[in-house]
Amino acid sequence: MKRQSPSDLPSTHFKRMPTEHKTKAVQNLEKQARESTGLLVTSFKALKTVEFNEIRAKLRPLKSDYRVVKNSLTRIALKNAGMEALANMLEGPTAIVLERGDAIAATKAVFEFAKTHENLKINGGVFEGKVLGAKN
Repeated sequence: MKRQSPSDLPSTHFKRMPTEHKTKAVQNLEKQARESTGLLVTSFKALKTVEFNEIRAKLRPLKSDYRVVKNSLTRIALKNAGMEALANMLEGPTAIVLERGDAIAATKAVFEFAKTHENLKINGGVFEGKVLGAKN
């Protein structure tokens, strides 16, 4: 009988230790989330590179970043930052807006962009410590 290698076993059999890179990424994102004046969670599908660059260019003067994120790492970082309700909004291709300046101006810019780009959906956000869903 052939001996099974770890890659042949179900993924739940072995729990992988987080890499140093992933640990640092979670810590960095957690710190940025805590320091931000607001945070938006967006979903995107089939958004082109040109469109990503366009929204980033609109947010840069407002001291905000638009960043594509890995859901599993972002979920951990948001939970650690006390934003667990936002962690539940991470599904599918996700990007977040970290606002460090005027949160209202940055949010307005994202909403305006979403009106003209149907592939970008706003899932929710945190402003002044309050979690808001997409409908708020």
